[in-house]
Amino acid sequence: MNKNSYSDDSKILIYLHGGPNSTDLNLYNPLISEFLSLNYTVYSLNYYGSTLFGESYMEKIQGDWFNSEVEQVISFIEQLIVDQKKKVVLVGESYGSILSVFVGNRLFNKIDSIVAISPILNLSRLLTFKKTYFENISKDKVKKYNNCLVHLLNSYNGNLLFIYGEKDKFITSSDVQIFLKRFSQDNNEKLHLKVNKTSGHYFYSEDDMEYIKNIVN
Repeated sequence: MNKNSYSDDSKILIYLHGGPNSTDLNLYNPLISEFLSLNYTVYSLNYYGSTLFGESYMEKIQGDWFNSEVEQVISFIEQLIVDQKKKVVLVGESYGSILSVFVGNRLFNKIDSIVAISPILNLSRLLTFKKTYFENISKDKVKKYNNCLVHLLNSYNGNLLFIYGEKDKFITSSDVQIFLKRFSQDNNEKLHLKVNKTSGHYFYSEDDMEYIKNIVN
């Protein structure tokens, strides 16, 4: 876990990197830098499955996807938030966006805003790109994720922001349309969808970051 703080911990951003076999090295991240300038305390979590923490740590989620790493993040947030006076923003990129859906679904009363960058809206599509890596993810896990996504979108009262690039091979326009159709019309004002026409997976622009700040801050 990396912590950066310029504040009194009253405003918190929790960042979940993509991967999962990746790691956050506490190097320059423009999004984190923006929130630090807004006096947020930023926690970047290298959850189970992250690299550089030993083979057993990296392989812990194999065959048990979206369980131990989700519980780890939930436990961290619950220990961090001892009262509801803190403002909490949860940001997930790519695989981290999957975790943010599971975590947000469990802690939707404790998180003020959820930001999914390059969000995985169709988990089945991800499996077609990474068959070997995710070969033991069951259909039940995919169904559970889809149900959590729909439940979160229909139940969550905070801000939901999804940012994706039109050139992202993991997300198609049809995925987005299906995603929007499944979302409760009553809660449409809660969902903010930002499309970057020139970017692919992982990339976000200064305009994207300004958009994020205006919604969640």
